Amino acid sequence: TLAGSTAIASYALTTRLFPDHVGTFDSVAGYRLATPIGYWNALGLLAAIALLLSVALVSASRSPLSATLVAAPAPLLAATIYFTFSRGSWLALATGLIAAIALDPRRLRLSIAAAVVGIPAAAAVYLGSRSEALTHQHATFVRATHDGHRLALMLVLLTVVAGVLGVPSAHGTAFARFLSPVLPFKEAEHGGVTALALAAVAVVVAASGVFLAWLMYGRRPVDPATIGVPRTAVHKLLLNKYYVDEIYDALIVQPIYRGSLWLARVFDPRVIDGLVNGVAEMILGWARGLRRLQTGFVMNYALTMLVGAVAVIAFLLFAHP
Repeated sequence: TLAGSTAIASYALTTRLFPDHVGTFDSVAGYRLATPIGYWNALGLLAAIALLLSVALVSASRSPLSATLVAAPAPLLAATIYFTFSRGSWLALATGLIAAIALDPRRLRLSIAAAVVGIPAAAAVYLGSRSEALTHQHATFVRATHDGHRLALMLVLLTVVAGVLGVPSAHGTAFARFLSPVLPFKEAEHGGVTALALAAVAVVVAASGVFLAWLMYGRRPVDPATIGVPRTAVHKLLLNKYYVDEIYDALIVQPIYRGSLWLARVFDPRVIDGLVNGVAEMILGWARGLRRLQTGFVMNYALTMLVGAVAVIAFLLFAHP
């Protein structure tokens, strides 16, 4: 899970750090980092979950090797969260870390692990925030490219720094020595050249996303007209954000829109207005019929009284013979 999330974050950062080769611009997301998932909050939450997982695994690691492997991706994940400009992702990260520290019985070890992993992660966020060309849409393309390449190099160095936290020595790893005042040091399962070689592998894996992007796009010029043009079916699927907007429009927006038009053009004027207007016309017709009884002639009123009196007498005669 951590490796897959790191790979996605590395590719996402590549689109920001190498705008001359794999840069993309989404009119909906603006300058928020969203590729390849398609939604900046989703990408930020994925990176936040991966960063929490990295801290938890570092805290639970029993060997220098495992601590090195899981600590190395921290700068890449933190930089990904920052460039999504997702406040919800930062809130989720803080909430998850506070909950983990509160619920984990080894909260002291977890707190120290978060602090140690947070050093290179915080440095990555700081360096990214210092570049106006990478955080504002009005920056020139040349400046964004220059700053992106420079930040990519700094992220590689910070990845190395994060990996060094797990490098073993005669007195344990740098991470273990940092924890030694509160947690007694235990001999690791691996040491010497083997552990150093395996730790180097972790650094190479964490930096492979940037290096692969350079191999594919940095050695040859790229036609700007081809940027953002799908080359394969998978690429087209990613550029169209898995067609979520199209599916939502077809299943939700269009049915509601057509239903609203029918209600406005058919149901409302014919049923609602027809019912109200029908009641009004019925009352008006009833009033027109009754007003004819009010003629204003006294003889008509006397005749009406006579007919009424005859009707009452007839009723009494027939009702009580």
